[in-house]
Amino acid sequence: MTEGAIRSRVSFFVNKAACRQFIMDCANQTRFHKFGRIDPAIYDELNAVCRKHMKAIVARNPSAGKTIR
Repeated sequence: MTEGAIRSRVSFFVNKAACRQFIMDCANQTRFHKFGRIDPAIYDELNAVCRKHMKAIVARNPSAGKTIR
């Protein structure tokens, strides 16, 4: 299976526009050099971190009950 086929099946949890804006704002406030672009791999990394965190949230909740806290 090609990387493009794998990527098309992956759902993204991050809002790319919001993430880009936050990263650029953060960079402009903390760095002297101004950045103009973000590598698309960053969104894959953010999505992976988000997935990992969501799995951890589910894992720390007991099996009984109806609400994930």
